Amino acid sequence: MRPHEEHPLLHPPHPPPEHRMGPPRGILRYLTLLILRRRPMAGSELTDEIKGYTGWKPSPGSMYPMLSDLEKEGLIKPLQGEYPRLKRYTITERGIKSLEGYRRLDEHLKKQLRMLMKIYWRLHQNMPEDLYKSLASLIHQVEDTYLKIAGNREKSKRLIKILESATEHLSALCKEEIIPEGGEGSRTTQ
Repeated sequence: MRPHEEHPLLHPPHPPPEHRMGPPRGILRYLTLLILRRRPMAGSELTDEIKGYTGWKPSPGSMYPMLSDLEKEGLIKPLQGEYPRLKRYTITERGIKSLEGYRRLDEHLKKQLRMLMKIYWRLHQNMPEDLYKSLASLIHQVEDTYLKIAGNREKSKRLIKILESATEHLSALCKEEIIPEGGEGSRTTQ
């Protein structure tokens, strides 16, 4: 090795992507406030709830200092509960008002999601542009519909049925036998 060349152990290759990609900055505070708006929880319960929603489990080294910061800022407060060793928190009025400021994060998350979807489907999975546009349009329509009907139980049930039906149709399409060009019509496998 020449003196000007660096040793590979001094600069190991980048870690695999699954170790580099994390949640966006500030998302833990936002998720915590959103969840505490629904009901009081302890740090361990919040961690489990976030993992249930996202698949990402915040570390205790992230969760507990953040809870302490939110408490100091007056956004959450501890509750006196039946279990003295389990410190549950609830959101304060100030915390509820601070959620309004996260609307920018909402738009940022949507933009990031669209970009990642396009990277994943168009580049990683090599999806044709016209199919990707249809997929993106469908996702946008589902989101728009959900936001307009949220809270309406009947319409929500209809939306679920529509999505379940679409899923069944797509599943049936996957089961169809592919006939090489020049072959006769499509056949389905049983």
